[in-house]
Amino acid sequence: MNLMMINRQYRILLLLLILTVIIMTGCGSDPKSDCSAPSDASIKVTGPGPSTVSSDTAFDFTVVVLYKDATPMPQACLTIRSAFAYPRNVAAIGWLYQFYAYPGGLQTVGNIPVDNGFSAKTDDFGQYTFSAQYTAGTGSFKDTVVVRSGAVMGTADFEIQ
Repeated sequence: MNLMMINRQYRILLLLLILTVIIMTGCGSDPKSDCSAPSDASIKVTGPGPSTVSSDTAFDFTVVVLYKDATPMPQACLTIRSAFAYPRNVAAIGWLYQFYAYPGGLQTVGNIPVDNGFSAKTDDFGQYTFSAQYTAGTGSFKDTVVVRSGAVMGTADFEIQ
């Protein structure tokens, strides 16, 4: 009888622990915490025009997420990727540039190199600016930088001649 009582106590303790975890994490997700752009929003991406460079150069890109009524969407979650940025396709084609979390590439002290497919968020004005650091001598290319938020996508061409 004593052994059954101990098992019952452990079961009750386990049940209380599980209930505590469920209560602390909440049931389901809070719709206010979803930072993806709604499907009727738009994403504008601006970047450099075609460029000819002979040294390591940083190129800035600016993303603006807009609601259907053209007002900026603050704190929109973004995913940014391209075909030729580090580390994608390194074995097949090498990499031609590195994304950086902030404008200015290597020229900005404390700038953070980020992998291709990195996540970011727009500021309170619906804007986010990042950079791509081109490494001289890697050749010419034409690429497309793709920015997504939820099901919405925006692009910008990136070309080194």
